[in-house]
Amino acid sequence: MKRIPGNIASVAVSFLLIFTNLPVFAEPFLDNFNAPWQDTDNYRAPTERFLGIHSYQKIHLKLRAQQVNLTQKPFYDIVMTQEERGFIGYSAASHKFRVFQDIIRMTLEEVLGMEFKKDFYFFRYPGDPSINGHSSANDFLSKYPVVNDNLSDQRNQLISTNFSLFNNFDQKYECSPVFFEKTLSYKPPNFDATVERLFNEMGMDKSRIQELFTIGTLIETSQASTLYQFFDLSHQDPFNKSAYEFMDKFTYPCIKKGEPLIYSKPLSELFKGVTNSQFLDQYRIVMNHETFLNPYSSISMRRYDLNDPKVVKDYESKLRAVIKSIPYDSKKASLYKLKLKQYWNVN
Repeated sequence: MKRIPGNIASVAVSFLLIFTNLPVFAEPFLDNFNAPWQDTDNYRAPTERFLGIHSYQKIHLKLRAQQVNLTQKPFYDIVMTQEERGFIGYSAASHKFRVFQDIIRMTLEEVLGMEFKKDFYFFRYPGDPSINGHSSANDFLSKYPVVNDNLSDQRNQLISTNFSLFNNFDQKYECSPVFFEKTLSYKPPNFDATVERLFNEMGMDKSRIQELFTIGTLIETSQASTLYQFFDLSHQDPFNKSAYEFMDKFTYPCIKKGEPLIYSKPLSELFKGVTNSQFLDQYRIVMNHETFLNPYSSISMRRYDLNDPKVVKDYESKLRAVIKSIPYDSKKASLYKLKLKQYWNVN
């Protein structure tokens, strides 16, 4: 959605917008959150480090072969300034994937009465039986010794991620800006069927699902879709956990189709560096209900787009109103809420 991250980040982005006259917005990020720590370690943004090796001109020439002309360069320049310690990569998805995420979140808020941090989105619904619940990336790889995430069972467990904004610019359909500017998702879930399963959890009227996705067409444009920045904020835990704790446990480096890439060090070491870097090819996030689908975990996401904020506000208002109007089974909803609390270890 087209809103600026809160606090210091909002000041920085607002300052940039004055001088670029570019309407770029993202979700509020940890609004009104006062960090009880001081981060004194050196940090250099991954995309900045990547551009130290590959120039914009070189990237532009390669992406042009995929009919992507980097017309949104001023947008990307601003997005890159939001990379900070804990940033772990980029992904992009279609408009419908964004609507799918909003349906899940708003349904859990309105039907179950739950509250979530603003910088979190559900890439699957929590409790979805298609998620195998792997306890780590190694657990996933032990189950699938031959990985091909074109296969639906494997794909349902994974999120494709680029280390920096332009990683894989020289490979066809492997770079986040390609999916952003072409408004595409790579092998997304079956949105309608997945929402049906979610509605079944709470005894909701499934005949209204298409109405929700129709409202979602209000934000469809051919200009671009939605770009995501992922963050692992383990280091902000009040019990002083190590930085990138989630990343080192639930991700693995790979090449196309999720095929594992041999790398002897924790992936976090790549993000802790400050020198120019090629990074690796790409990596996969392994989802489960307790971590990546847990809004109370160390995982956060920022969402960026080029939509008119008035249009987005109208879309969100209409979507939420319809969700609130759909009847549900209170007993089923209570049981589902209890299941989520057990997954997330919250009261």
